[in-house]
Amino acid sequence: MERVSDEALDILNELHTEHLAYQSEYLPLVECVNVCSEYEDTGITPDEINQLKAENAALKARLDKAVELPCKFGDTVYVLMQRNATTEVVKGTFKNVRRYDDDVWWVEFSDIWIDKTLDDFGKTVFLTKAEAQAKLDAMKGGAE
Repeated sequence: MERVSDEALDILNELHTEHLAYQSEYLPLVECVNVCSEYEDTGITPDEINQLKAENAALKARLDKAVELPCKFGDTVYVLMQRNATTEVVKGTFKNVRRYDDDVWWVEFSDIWIDKTLDDFGKTVFLTKAEAQAKLDAMKGGAE
């Protein structure tokens, strides 16, 4: 890639001795040439910069839609489920999350068929059996 910053600095130096005021004209232009030189040092072309900007915008758009998961796919979870008028702790496997038109992240389990959202973690979906059992016990204690 042709380094226009080197040529520009030579031109500025010639102009300075003849026409440019040092503080008000020469120094700001030298700073501009230095910035141009730093850009040229990257070896990236303007087209590549535009491509990187587009890729960055696309990644940012994806990140804006991302969600932090409470566990990994395949992890064991414990779900409070209503069965035959009683609530019990059921072991399941965290399979997937999906977001539909309602902007809610729905959780899928590979071995339990129940509608839960990510907001249900810590309320009716737990990462340990002890947490689930403690919540169940608290619910039963409040109901009695």
